[in-house]
Parts: sequence; structure tokens; C-alpha cells
Amino acid sequence: MPRPGRSRRPTHARRLPVALALAAGLLLTTAAPSFAADAPDTCAGATTPSARQAWLAETLASASDVDWFLFQKPSTTTVIATLGKLPGNDRLALYGACDAPIASSDAGGNAFEEIQRSLPAGDYRLRVSHVAGATGSYQLRFLERAPDTCGYLSYHVWIGPGDTWNIVGELLNTHAVDIYRPRVLLYFLKGDTSVQAPIPIHTVSREIVAGGRAPFKLSIEPPPDHDRIWVNSQCAPSQWETPLPLRVMTWASSVDLAGIRHFSGTVRNDSGVRIYTPWVLVTLHDSLGRITNAAAGPIPADSNAELDIGETATFDAEFFHHHAANRFRIVADGFKAVNQ
Repeated sequence: MPRPGRSRRPTHARRLPVALALAAGLLLTTAAPSFAADAPDTCAGATTPSARQAWLAETLASASDVDWFLFQKPSTTTVIATLGKLPGNDRLALYGACDAPIASSDAGGNAFEEIQRSLPAGDYRLRVSHVAGATGSYQLRFLERAPDTCGYLSYHVWIGPGDTWNIVGELLNTHAVDIYRPRVLLYFLKGDTSVQAPIPIHTVSREIVAGGRAPFKLSIEPPPDHDRIWVNSQCAPSQWETPLPLRVMTWASSVDLAGIRHFSGTVRNDSGVRIYTPWVLVTLHDSLGRITNAAAGPIPADSNAELDIGETATFDAEFFHHHAANRFRIVADGFKAVNQ
């Protein structure tokens, strides 16, 4: 993928961040967070429901300050609670009742915190507290996705050489089954009419497990006569086995002389069976947890490689564009080899 920043910014580029949309009709715009009075310092004090789906802006005034938020869910959904734009190391915790913790997240440093769970209808609470470093403002979101969907979660765009638009996004699978190679189509629209045939977008992941995510990416020079972009995802149940995870043993990040960022390291097969076509996926995310880029490939370069039980192999994921990553994820897996 070409490196950005070496070409004239096209006059039509300003339309891109406000135009990307879902088949369901959700515009991918970034709304300003809602500012509110100081959140309650106790769980019992959090009696007013906070807005779901929207970013909320708050502040931890001191190292001992604690903020509680109440969210009321009318139905079963997949919830992604995100704590971002952190000045220091803050912690996010999810509760049912005040004495019933469900999960927590503390990634360290000023990395965003995230909790994902499928939750039934009911009242839930988020607790924000300080761990170390600077205190100050933050943003919080209680995002929900309906069951049995495979749709957009976040996206990022940038302009490359030759007026090329680079689009990377992330799908979330809330089905109870795995999805293999979800189909993503890109439409350039003027009004409600497509100005050209839909363009297939490469899905970086081979498969999205139930409850999992898959990035997609595309580089393209768009047609001049359009006013918005539409992204449609189509998912079907996988006919493959569920991939088996590989253990990431070591990793390191570096930038070479050409400005390419590398995430390299080793993985080990602790699955108890021989693994066929081992694969690694690295995703980069900004301070609000939104995907900014993704890279994937076989381990090692030979896609027909197998890993015996306990065997270790190396990987190297390359990023030509690595826009201010706040946090990254490395996922490695493979399929059970035949004749075992």
C-alpha cells in the first residue's frame, strides 16, 4: 500500500470522512461527545440512565476520583464499552448490580480500555477509576449491536499518492456461528444512484469467529462524479472448522529506513494438534479504539506451512501507513491439519 503524504490533497477528499455509510443506513460520522455534570462517585448514586451508543465526555478530577454510569438495556445485545482519549492510565469496569462485577480492562499507559460482552436486557454500570499517571478528561461509550448481524464497527480513511483513497474498516460478527470470508462491497453514489458497479473489498481476516471481528481494506482512486460512499457487508455461516489460536510468545515494533512499520515476533502451537496454514493478523487502533490499519499473512511466508505441536515460528506484519496507533492487537491462529 502506498505511503501517504507525498501528493496533492484532492479537492474532493473533504467529502470522504462524512460520506461512508452502512447498508443499514448508518452514516459513519464522528459526533462530538456529550458533556454532562460530574458523574456520581458511587454506584448507588448513579440513578439517571446515560445515553447508549453515544460518546460521553467526563473528567477524573484527581487520582482518588471515581465515576459511575448507569445504562439500561431493553434487549439482548453485544455490548462494547470503550474508555478512550486518556491522559494517563485509567481503568474501566463493567457491573450488573453494584456488587456484581462482570469484567474489567486495564491495558496500561494511556491506551484505550475496552470490554466486549453479550448481555441480556437489564441495568448495567460502568466504573471509571484512575491507576497511574496524569488525570483529566476522557471519553466513554456504551455501544450495542443486535444479535445475528455482521456489520461495521469502525473505519479509517487517508489519502495516498495519486489521489488514492485508502479505506480500512472493521466488521463485528454477532452471530452464534463463525463467518468465513465475509463479503464487503463498496458503492460510489450520487444521491441514491450508484455511479459504477460495486467494488469488492478485500477482507484481511480469513474467518470471523462468533463474537469476533474482521478488518477490511481497499485502495482506490474514486470516480469524480459522486457525493457519498456506501459499504454493504454480506455474511454467511462458515463451512470450515473454527480456527485454533496460536500463542504469541514475543513481539517487537520497529520502523525501517523506508518508513514502514514492522510488527514481528514468534508464535507457538500450544493447541495440542498439528496446525495447517498458520496465520497472523495485526490491527492498529486510535485512542478511541477505532481501527486505523490492519495487516495479515501466513506464518511463515509459505502459506502451506504446518506447525507441529509445541513448534515455534516467526511472523512479520508490515504497515506502510501507521497513523498514530494508540494500541494494537495481534491474533494468530490456524486450522487443525488433516489425518490427525
